[in-house]
Amino acid sequence: MKRIMARIAGRIIQPLVQPLRSRKVRTAIATVIAAYLADAGIEANVMVIAAMIATGVSVIVGIAIEDHGIKRRSSILDHAAVAAMTRAERN
Repeated sequence: MKRIMARIAGRIIQPLVQPLRSRKVRTAIATVIAAYLADAGIEANVMVIAAMIATGVSVIVGIAIEDHGIKRRSSILDHAAVAAMTRAERN
């Protein structure tokens, strides 16, 4: 019975936790929490709140650029491998 309950709990919890493995999602959540805290009236300077939100946004953009670079690099390597195979087939 415990195994069945564990499987059921795993199937329910896993889809909820899976997105938290992404750095972009974690940064976005932290940025939204900072925005909510500012809206709730936390005693902080407007510049501090703006800096927190801007930092979150810049980190997300940086991660996206990094991810694009990795995909682009692998694409370039794939093209190089295809070219090398084509040359080998010609010889």
